[in-house]
Amino acid sequence: MSQQLQQLAPVLETTARGRAVLTNPRLNRGTAFTLEQRRELDLVGLVPAQVLTLEQQAERAYQQYRAQPSDLAKHVYLSALHDRNEVLFYRLIGDHLAEMLPIVNTPTVGTAIERYSFEYRRPRGIFLSANAPEDIERSLRACGPPF
Repeated sequence: MSQQLQQLAPVLETTARGRAVLTNPRLNRGTAFTLEQRRELDLVGLVPAQVLTLEQQAERAYQQYRAQPSDLAKHVYLSALHDRNEVLFYRLIGDHLAEMLPIVNTPTVGTAIERYSFEYRRPRGIFLSANAPEDIERSLRACGPPF
């Protein structure tokens, strides 16, 4: 990431420690946590010992993405990455936007929606049902901010 972008990136402060950091996709940096951050966040022993830069992680993730056998498998891979490490997900998408945009958007999303019950991983966003319009406000409240 360029220095200019690094200056714009917000610094997240958290009281989370250990596994709570690793299960939060906005906080999790995988092997990109520095040794100092690992000690401060109680991550020593919870992530592999080798520290990798975001660039190294992105290259490894790209190779894993390319190894997927179909567009749907690539979509599932990217969704799982998004669920565990948002910084790496957005870096990977940003580095390969033209290639990945059809995977994270139409037409692959249409296939993913059709196969949702087979590929379901983790809830993200909000689910509204046209068959239960009376539950829309309740659903929006349950989702919490920014809704």
